[in-house]
Amino acid sequence: MGAKREWSKKKNALETFETAHRGIVKLMGHNRTTSTSELNKVGTKLFGNEWLGAHPSDKIKTPPSRMARTFAIYNLDSTFDKFGARNSGTHWVAAYSERGEDGKHKTWFYDSYGRPKSQIMPHIEATNTDTSDSPYDQSKTGIGSEMCGQLSLAALVVGREHGAEGFMHM
Repeated sequence: MGAKREWSKKKNALETFETAHRGIVKLMGHNRTTSTSELNKVGTKLFGNEWLGAHPSDKIKTPPSRMARTFAIYNLDSTFDKFGARNSGTHWVAAYSERGEDGKHKTWFYDSYGRPKSQIMPHIEATNTDTSDSPYDQSKTGIGSEMCGQLSLAALVVGREHGAEGFMHM
């Protein structure tokens, strides 16, 4: 019975993900590379004051303690490259945070290629963070996939609708 219930939860989360992805593509008008401003516009519309924004990976936002949950997207690139030039960005990942019973936030990360956070964002402190698994990997989306922003927003919708348990199925 437990395995059947677990499969049902995963199926519901994946259905929410697919529906959200289609809606986000429609909102953005495309399924290609996204800019910070595009992600912030749609993220604000979807998540309101729980949206922490789209940022480079060196600008990780700490969820405010007053908020029960937050949603954010981070680019794997930092603001500036090693020569001091502004980075244009390479790949977006989602971050979903929930405040636990102890009052501390726990954050889960989603990467559309399914890579662990420790591999793609090793500078993030390991305390109070988890990494979700993803049904999307390079063999499904392709190494040159340009829809990581839209997929990250869709994963965050799963977090909004199904909580951390659903987000972990992404």
